[in-house]
Amino acid sequence: MAKKTKIILYLSFFLILFVCGCGLKQKPPAEVEPIEIWGIWDDSDLMKEFIHEYERQNPQISKISYRKFTPEEYEEELIKAFANQQGPDIFLAHHTWTQKNLNLMISLQEAQTIYNNTIDNMGGCSKPPKIEEPLISQRQYKEAFSSVVYKDFVKNGQIYGIPLAVDTLALYYNQDLFNEQAIAYAPNTWEDLEKVSRLMTKKDEFGNINQSGISLGTSRNVNRAGDILIMLMMQKGNEIVDFDKLRSNINSKVKQPNGNLENVGVEAMEFYSSFADATDPNYTWNSRMHNSIDLFQEGRLAMMINYTFALETIRAKSPRLNFSVAEIPQFKNSPPENRITYPNYWGYVVSRSSAMVRNKPLEAWKFLKYLGQKEQSLKYTQATQRPGARKDVIEIQKNDPEIGIFAQQVLKAKSWFQPNEKKIDNILNNNIQDVALNRKTPEQAVEEIDTKIQILLNEMKN
Repeated sequence: MAKKTKIILYLSFFLILFVCGCGLKQKPPAEVEPIEIWGIWDDSDLMKEFIHEYERQNPQISKISYRKFTPEEYEEELIKAFANQQGPDIFLAHHTWTQKNLNLMISLQEAQTIYNNTIDNMGGCSKPPKIEEPLISQRQYKEAFSSVVYKDFVKNGQIYGIPLAVDTLALYYNQDLFNEQAIAYAPNTWEDLEKVSRLMTKKDEFGNINQSGISLGTSRNVNRAGDILIMLMMQKGNEIVDFDKLRSNINSKVKQPNGNLENVGVEAMEFYSSFADATDPNYTWNSRMHNSIDLFQEGRLAMMINYTFALETIRAKSPRLNFSVAEIPQFKNSPPENRITYPNYWGYVVSRSSAMVRNKPLEAWKFLKYLGQKEQSLKYTQATQRPGARKDVIEIQKNDPEIGIFAQQVLKAKSWFQPNEKKIDNILNNNIQDVALNRKTPEQAVEEIDTKIQILLNEMKN
């Protein structure tokens, strides 16, 4: 009887070992529940190509799905989903969203911590190995991506997003109109642009503008007017917002290379508005004119400032229009740090909603790492004709006849902290229009912009 008891005990012990997995081969990774991605601009067919290849290489992923929204509905749907704790696992975030929405995102480092803590809390004897090295280190991220991407998507030492493209403002110009005036090259300084614009401006006997030199001065009919004004301020050395102090600097004086303190915000507004001032030599634009992109397509606008999306719009509506793109002008004798352009772009981030399943955040980040590698990024930029976010992709694109200029400019793009980009755009556009219609002086408009942005910043302190 005692012998039988011992045999039963030994069998029980080995059965426990078998059930727990002690001493046995490590269990295969658990299947990851479906990962859902939300976006706006990227076509489903293109994203499915990346998804299918990644699923093939990673059989532990049960499914990755991509859902495309219209720009008009996207943000509202995101807000509703997060409020109901039903947000996607990965979503597309504007580069201005990161700092103010960190509570909605899981950084790469946090995803790894969540995973490692899950491993520590697992029962049994056989556990998957913990991740000791980061999937992407800060050094690797900084070396791979442009400076503006590093600034916008690395916060508090944590990596929060993977952008695939970065758009920037550039100068579009009508090649035929330039040829008529025997102007071989686009202006590379604002001072030269003023001269070219005056040559290009044509008026009738009553002073009506038949052909405009450049679309600047108003906001209602100038696409991305607010971005252009802020870029001018930044090119003059205004940092716009001091994030550490949550303070607006728009109406502050900035020390110039000659040692003088100047209100460059007002100077930028005066320069911008001069093109819509009928009493100014720069006068070439007014509120009665067609939208800037429309007038450019019609061949009655010599120059305009815009992003890459205008390329497709112009090609579709005016395929025979002979136009080119040049780098955004700079102010003469400006220091190197002020020779910048303005970005507008998006990046994929991992949602806090994914943390509801223990291994999802890390698997979501593994997919983003895959998506952000050179091979996939290059394929993406070739398919979308957008300038890349990675330096090695930019190096390939910089000589491209269509988007080479935009790609080169990514390396000198500079952004700023925006507490609410939509409200700020309205603030800028309303005050630009008020100056154009003589309802405010440039000084009054800049003061109001400064005050209203400060109110938005103060709301963040509470």
